[in-house]
Amino acid sequence: MLMGFACVCGAFAGNRLSTRTGSMDAPEGYTYNKGISDHMNMEVYSPADARGGIAFGVQESQGDITPSAMATVLANALMQDGVHTTMTTKDGTPVHVVTSKDGETVLAIAGDRRDKAYTVVIFRGSAASQAQALLKTFKKK
Repeated sequence: MLMGFACVCGAFAGNRLSTRTGSMDAPEGYTYNKGISDHMNMEVYSPADARGGIAFGVQESQGDITPSAMATVLANALMQDGVHTTMTTKDGTPVHVVTSKDGETVLAIAGDRRDKAYTVVIFRGSAASQAQALLKTFKKK
């Protein structure tokens, strides 16, 4: 897998990530990491010191499985005792967020149950503590 909730007060405005599935503010210094992206089949962004990472992927909708149910299944499969919360981005996109017990991994599924595909965002390391603030700026394509 990949490699804090700080006062954001516009701190991320200078670094906006643009992916196939959407765009989102990011901490300064996070850039596209082609090597990891190619290996994971996700769009991965990391800082030079590799102390964190943000990965974007797509999950096709599966019949009646909602983003909430998908987040719950992934949380149980990937992180025991993860905390599942919900939020809405500034543009109104619903997001289901699962945070690991140790706070080092955050998994988010963005999208509405009527969407044909959901955006999956994984935050790891130093990016995990900032996940909620960053997700607030997510704009789905």
